[in-house]
Amino acid sequence: MNHDQLLAAEREKYEMLYAKYQADVLQHHSELAQKDSQHIRATHELENKYDTRLATEIVRYEVLCQEIDAIQQRCESMLQAQASQHENEIRLVDGKAKKIEKDLRRQIDRLYDDACHNENMFREVLDQQEREYETELQQLMLTAQSELQAERENTTVAMGQ
Repeated sequence: MNHDQLLAAEREKYEMLYAKYQADVLQHHSELAQKDSQHIRATHELENKYDTRLATEIVRYEVLCQEIDAIQQRCESMLQAQASQHENEIRLVDGKAKKIEKDLRRQIDRLYDDACHNENMFREVLDQQEREYETELQQLMLTAQSELQAERENTTVAMGQ
């Protein structure tokens, strides 16, 4: 084998190795591009799942916020209605109590007036009876004095006889 043949064999070997190297580089770039594509696709899928989950949770959060607001408004409305009802009941009870107090004061005033009137009437009757007794007593005294005088006169006449 001569030198040209050796050189041709080495060249052929070099070209085969270089072609294999080029094929390996091409395969490596292809695998790398495929892995990048898979990685990008997986990342997009994860992002889409995350976005979907986030959107679902945001909707759930908004629904819960609306429910909480509705419950809070309903509770506030119920508290206001109950406070208003209690105020009305207090006003009614207060009005009834004032009316009862007014009626009782009127009754007390009437009873006091009746008691004063009865006392005056009693005093008047008592005074009248006292006057009648005094008058009757004076008449009895006058009658007794007249009888005594008549008895004295009769006794004087009877003694003088």
